[in-house]
Amino acid sequence: MDIPVTKPNQNPADPPQNPADAPSADPADLGPAGLKALQTERAARKLAETELAQLRAEVRDSEAATMRSDVGRAHRLPPSLTRRLVGTTREELEADALELAAALQPSTLKASPTEKLAPGAVPSAGEGFKPSKVVDDLLAR
Repeated sequence: MDIPVTKPNQNPADPPQNPADAPSADPADLGPAGLKALQTERAARKLAETELAQLRAEVRDSEAATMRSDVGRAHRLPPSLTRRLVGTTREELEADALELAAALQPSTLKASPTEKLAPGAVPSAGEGFKPSKVVDDLLAR
C-alpha cells in the first residue's frame, strides 16, 4: 500500500500535485465496504452542504434585518414601518427611510374649511317627520 508523501508546506488534506500520486478514483476498486463508506460520506457531505447553505441564508437575513432596524432607528421610524424598508444595501435602505420619513411628516397645507354642521339629523321646519312614511318608502324598494 502506497502512502502519499506530503511536501513540507503541503496540507495532507490537499490533493497531490502529481496525478500519478493520487489514489484511484474508481469506486469499484473500493469493494463493498468501501463503496458503502463512500456513499455514506457523500450523503453526509450533501446534508452538511445543505445545512451550511441554510445557515448562510439565516445569517444573511439576520444581518439584513439588523441593518434595516439600524436605519429605521436613525430616521426615527416606528418599528412597524422599519420592517417595511426595502433595499439590499445600506444606501438603498437610507433612501427608502428618507422617503418614508418625509411621507410621515405633517402636511404644511391647511385643510379646506368645512361648513358648520349641526349634530344629528334635524328635519327642516317645512316638513313634518312621519316615521310611517319612512317605513313605507323602505318597504317600497
